[in-house]
Amino acid sequence: QVGANDGQTITIDLKKIDSSTLNLTGFNVNGSGSVANTAATKADLTAAQLSAPGAADANGTVTYTVSAGYKESTAADVIASIKDGSAPTSAITATINNGFGDSSALTSNDYTY
Repeated sequence: QVGANDGQTITIDLKKIDSSTLNLTGFNVNGSGSVANTAATKADLTAAQLSAPGAADANGTVTYTVSAGYKESTAADVIASIKDGSAPTSAITATINNGFGDSSALTSNDYTY
């Protein structure tokens, strides 16, 4: 008996719910999924290079410097995009450390925008 009165029915509209209806085709949680990317070939690297590759190192490895297709930013581009608004003219001091712990190698420049 479904309800208190004879003849009552309950209708449930069940739909198919699986990975394809949820647009999860190929999704898995076991870590063994495949990646659609392929390794770059020598021809791919040569076509995208910014400069000629150097000679192979002691291990036979050749380093290619390639472009991702984006325009390189200049210091002026980066500084111009910073907005302060608290003063008519703002200055930014950039201190660059050479990473070798030599404090005499620190360079400081003031940029005004």
